[in-house]
Amino acid sequence: MLSGRGFLSSHTNKLILANILMFIFIIVTYNLISVYFGKRLYYATSPLDIITGRSISGLQFLLSQVNYLVINGFVWQLFTSMFIHIGIVHLTFNMIALYIFGNMVENGYGKTNFLLIYFFSGFSGNIATLFLLKYLQPMGDFIPSAGASGAIFGLIGAYAMLGRLSGSFAAGLSYAVIIFLFSSLFPGVNIFAHLFGLLGGLVVAFFLTRKLRKHEEIIYTVDYY
Repeated sequence: MLSGRGFLSSHTNKLILANILMFIFIIVTYNLISVYFGKRLYYATSPLDIITGRSISGLQFLLSQVNYLVINGFVWQLFTSMFIHIGIVHLTFNMIALYIFGNMVENGYGKTNFLLIYFFSGFSGNIATLFLLKYLQPMGDFIPSAGASGAIFGLIGAYAMLGRLSGSFAAGLSYAVIIFLFSSLFPGVNIFAHLFGLLGGLVVAFFLTRKLRKHEEIIYTVDYY
């Protein structure tokens, strides 16, 4: 965490809070909207459905990324889906990863660059999902995809790229690849969001580390254990 200031001085912590507040909002409004799409009703019968991820509410559905809807004008889903999580387990794992890698990347690259890496990676993962998910799942264009994972994998890539400054990039990249491969073992994972989020973070961080190295403005270097 950034030291010497309050919790919300860190953009990482602000994003964590935003994700948690969104999840609470989804729980509170669990039965506000029902959506019938693709021969399926998206509607939660109780807050527990949202907490466990057993059901997806109508509001969750409209804020998640559904490729068919994005292509037909629901473009906001490319952004809002980064703040939607299916169940508290999904939210918890993502927020732990965001806390760990987000604060390190924010300390290493600065606040503005952190946001650039985070959202560029998230959009990269979502754009890849838009065009490729149908090849992973036959009905991929009609099912909701949600979560901050693409953006978080971008942070992992940016963390690895800091190794260029300390001579440990190969170790950092190996670390990022291992995390990607491990996460891909779980059912229902959108590997395209993870992969292209990781690549997006690596690309942005590559140019940022060139600038940081040139001007010797890097805050700290990283060793991998």
